[in-house]
Amino acid sequence: MSLYIKNEILARNKFTANTVTQCDPFVYLWENEKNGMKYIGVHNGQKGYCYAGSGKLFVEAFNENPEYFSRVILDHSTSYNYVIEREQYYLNHFWAGGNESWYNLTPMTDQEQQVWRDKENRLRQEHIAALRQKIGYSGVSFK
Repeated sequence: MSLYIKNEILARNKFTANTVTQCDPFVYLWENEKNGMKYIGVHNGQKGYCYAGSGKLFVEAFNENPEYFSRVILDHSTSYNYVIEREQYYLNHFWAGGNESWYNLTPMTDQEQQVWRDKENRLRQEHIAALRQKIGYSGVSFK
């Protein structure tokens, strides 16, 4: 599919006048009108309307047949943090992620996933430190 056709599809799905400015962050929902699958995402507004999404399965499907897709803007704000919260709300509300009807692979935003990874890493480090203390490991290696 040519870049021209992809941009035409994206242009067709622009915001309506007086709804959102090009710089506003927004939460969107794409729907594949051929198979009914959907994708929820968030955009920071910096790339304008030509941003489609970043989910692996969604990008593969969209790049293959962009003409099958239409986009709805679910929410917008001048605050990126607000739209991140709203993206998580919609992911939860629609049970998106890990669901065969959705291109989303996880029901968490990228930011939420990072919070969990950070927490998991912190807990792992605390557990290792506790084990080292328990066995009397001083960090000295013997050759």
